[in-house]
Amino acid sequence: MGTKSEDPINIRMGTIYFTVHSGVSDYDAALPTSVKEALNDSFKSQTTAMLDGRTSLYQPNEPRIFKLRADSNLASETAPDETSGYVQYILSEKGTREKHVNVLLDYFAARTEDIVRENIDNYDIRSRHRIVEECYNQAVQPSGKLNADIFFTHAASIDPHWHRRMIVSEESWSFDHLCDTLDATLGPQLSSEFGEVLKQTFRTDWISFWVKELSDCLLGSTLFNPGKPKFPGTLKLPFEHVPRYLFRVFDAQSTGENLSTLFESTMCAYSISERRTDILSLDVEEASEMLHYHLTKQCFRSNHYTADHQDNLVSWSSSFITAIQYATWRSRVSRTPTSHINICVVDTRNFPQGQFARDTWLLKAYARRTSNPLYADFFQRRLANTDYDIGEYFSQGIIDHGQRSSVFSLQDLVSGGLYFLYPEFAYPYGRAEWTNRVRDLRCEWREEAEHENGDIEYAVRVAEGPLKQFAKWDMTLLLLSFRHRRSIPQVCLELIELMRGIEPAEVCRYDALRRWLEVAICKLSNGLAAECDEMELDSDAKMMYMLEAMFSDD
Repeated sequence: MGTKSEDPINIRMGTIYFTVHSGVSDYDAALPTSVKEALNDSFKSQTTAMLDGRTSLYQPNEPRIFKLRADSNLASETAPDETSGYVQYILSEKGTREKHVNVLLDYFAARTEDIVRENIDNYDIRSRHRIVEECYNQAVQPSGKLNADIFFTHAASIDPHWHRRMIVSEESWSFDHLCDTLDATLGPQLSSEFGEVLKQTFRTDWISFWVKELSDCLLGSTLFNPGKPKFPGTLKLPFEHVPRYLFRVFDAQSTGENLSTLFESTMCAYSISERRTDILSLDVEEASEMLHYHLTKQCFRSNHYTADHQDNLVSWSSSFITAIQYATWRSRVSRTPTSHINICVVDTRNFPQGQFARDTWLLKAYARRTSNPLYADFFQRRLANTDYDIGEYFSQGIIDHGQRSSVFSLQDLVSGGLYFLYPEFAYPYGRAEWTNRVRDLRCEWREEAEHENGDIEYAVRVAEGPLKQFAKWDMTLLLLSFRHRRSIPQVCLELIELMRGIEPAEVCRYDALRRWLEVAICKLSNGLAAECDEMELDSDAKMMYMLEAMFSDD
């Protein structure tokens, strides 16, 4: 007797159940890309099986074929219910929520379901993470689909006094009494300001809700959330100033867990639940202790450091020069082959706001507030010593960078032509130093130099090799920005001067040149851009053409 073949509908619906209840699916490789495709595949495969007589369970008969189509239609109609159920699971909160968070969840329910439908097709271990991250992005972005200001505008159009009604307790207050009390006590202007305060509370708690939902995902990020810091005063972190690219160097001896798709803090090794700890949620002294420990601990893994369980930070750098020199130094001092020293590059635009925070932001915040003189002195000295600014950034807990990063070895860079472009990295005496060598290279490359023959060709070669995952023009520009060059336009020099101190010099140089090129392309403000347009080049090719013209020796 034949056996029933696997039914794509059952697989699909079973996977929805499995994903909803565990957040993990083992079926992702074999799944069709949508419920509709699964239904069509099921109908076609089972109908064909019946007509071919391949299974005794499905003998060819007309009623059975009609029943299959009816089952497919029914499953298609119930697919939205599965989406709704998945939304309910994603939004499940084990603890209590603020009342106004529930109001916003109800208001944005339809939009949230739209986001789920757009991201639910492929079930895998990242499904919930991917969906919640997109919801968070839409809540944070000024024009996002889940931005709380949409609710405020709609509520005010229906009821100008909506913010007053929000704090009415049906048991002890009437709305009229509340309005009279607010106006009499505060006056009309202050009463209006009270409404603005309530709106800000909505915004803060709404963002905090999605931050927590994201951290609760299996591979969810622990974001820096300055909404409710554990110290007096407010804290505003300029996340919009995070550079486009960040770099992390790692090898088998690096602290924490370092994989080609995932990084974990050392705290994660002790307790997976602790990785959800946002340093900004700790009291001042706990946070200062963690920050101080992370910045002073050894660079190599050791069994002697029992305080690792207190460190939930993972380091990055905005400076490619720093990353290359650090990788070179690690290879030398640990006697590790350059092929085993890895560099991870991420485009920060692919990560949610709050994923990365600058070291100086935290140092300034805690240097003024910690009561520990050791920590305060260390933080102040680090802030003052700008010659050794390595452009350090932090992430927290787990960061899932799979499919959002490029990972290559130091040897890949060397083989790609790095030493032809910048032979200074190969000098033997420089390989034994790290921060001192970075400082010296910046000093050397700060002086204006004539463009050297072949530099752009070598930069393109590296960009097309280990950095090929990113736009060629962008990586070429990044590499050429290591040093100050005669051909840099005056307007870029002025912008670089304005940005001085925000990031290392080479990062400012790259950012200024990139902005200039993007504006030139958009506005066709010079003959080169117009010439590119006549050649019918796509946007990346235009950028590359203009870049080559800028740094041409002719």
